[in-house]
Amino acid sequence: MSYEMIKVDVRAGIGFLTWSRPRVHNAISPEMMAETMDALSALGVRDDVRVIILSGEGKSFSSGCDISVRADRETQGIDEWRTRYQKSLQFMLSFWRCPKPIIASIHGYCLAGGFEASLACDISVAAESARFGMPEAKMGSPSILLMLPWLAGPKMSKEILMCAEDTFSAARAKEAGIVNHVVPDEERESFVLELANHIVGASPVAVAYFKRAINQTFEIMGLMPALEANVEAAASMKGIVDKDRDEFLSIRKEQGLKAAIAWRASRVGAQ
Repeated sequence: MSYEMIKVDVRAGIGFLTWSRPRVHNAISPEMMAETMDALSALGVRDDVRVIILSGEGKSFSSGCDISVRADRETQGIDEWRTRYQKSLQFMLSFWRCPKPIIASIHGYCLAGGFEASLACDISVAAESARFGMPEAKMGSPSILLMLPWLAGPKMSKEILMCAEDTFSAARAKEAGIVNHVVPDEERESFVLELANHIVGASPVAVAYFKRAINQTFEIMGLMPALEANVEAAASMKGIVDKDRDEFLSIRKEQGLKAAIAWRASRVGAQ
C-alpha cells in the first residue's frame, strides 16, 4: 500500500516506519494516524520483519498532534470528546500492541502526541540535542495516553505535566526512565541500527514472548483500566467551562499559536 504521510521500507529483517511531514515537524494528523496504524498492522504480521524502527523525517521526531486540523470547536459535549479521545488512544496503543518490537529513534522535538507515542514504543533512543515535553496544560488540554506515571513515577510525571514542560533534555528524559539511551546526534541512526540488528539476531519467538509477557505484566497491574479511565476523565475535563482555555483558543485562531502561548506565559503570576 502507498502512503502520503509516512514512509515504509523493509531491509534485512528491519521495518523502517518514518513519519514524513517534515514541514510541520511531523505533526500528527488524523490521516497520518490512520496510515501509521495500517503500516503497523502490516509490518506486525510479516515474517521478514523482526523489529520496527520508528523515526521522523527532517528536523524532529514529532511536534505532537497537528493543531491546525484539530476540530476543537466542532466537537461538543462529553460524548463526542470521548469518541475522539478513544480514537487517539487506539492510535497510541497500536505501538504497544504491535507484535513486533518497536524502537523509537528520537531527534529534534518530541512533544505532546509524539512524546506519548514514544512512550508506547518498546525501546527509545534519543539524540543528545533532542527535546521532550508535554505542553498540554498551557493549552488547557489533557494527556490522552497517560502512560508517563507508569514509566517515570508519580512525582516526576506531575512535575512534567503540571508545569507543562516542553523543553526538557534527553539526559533528563533518560534519568526519568523515558528513554533507554542518549547518544551523540551523529551516532543516533547507527546506534539504533545496531540495536535493531541485535533483535534481528535473536529468536523471533522469544522476542515476541518477552514483549507480550512484559506488556501483560503492566496490564495485569491495571494499565488498561487506568488508560480507559483517563480517557473518561479527559472527556469530562473538556466539558468544564474554562475561560482561560477559551481565550487561548480564540487568540490562537485569530493571531496564531505563538501569540496564544505568549498570552498564556504573560498570565504566570498575574492572578
